[in-house]
Amino acid sequence: MRNVVILFLLILASIAVWGVASAFLVAPLLHVGQSYPRYLNLVTVPDLVGLVVYAVWAFALAWLSTRLLSVRLYRAMALAFVILFFLFVRGVFIPGNLHSVFLLREIVLAVVITAVAFLGVFTATSNQAIQRTAGRSDV
Repeated sequence: MRNVVILFLLILASIAVWGVASAFLVAPLLHVGQSYPRYLNLVTVPDLVGLVVYAVWAFALAWLSTRLLSVRLYRAMALAFVILFFLFVRGVFIPGNLHSVFLLREIVLAVVITAVAFLGVFTATSNQAIQRTAGRSDV
């Protein structure tokens, strides 16, 4: 039951981080009629800000889920949620957006988020391994 509660809290935190980042970081950058240059034909400045915020949160969520959740299935569910929620926020599941250039761009961005999340898992597990080899039992 502890794992379910922690997973639920991590999901709520993900939605809260997205809401706060959208309201206070991305929304002030969006103005009607303003266009931004595309970098590497992939992202604009508001997209890049959202990607950085979401990548930082994906790393933190992966690290927290590895440290707090004791069952691997719940860890996998947390990582799957953060990646699918990123794709949902980016509009991938809207049928009108299913054209190849948009999907390719969003898949590339999702791969970046996935790589950062797995870096968070690796960081948390390597810290646990270092603590175990140092003779600590309070992991």
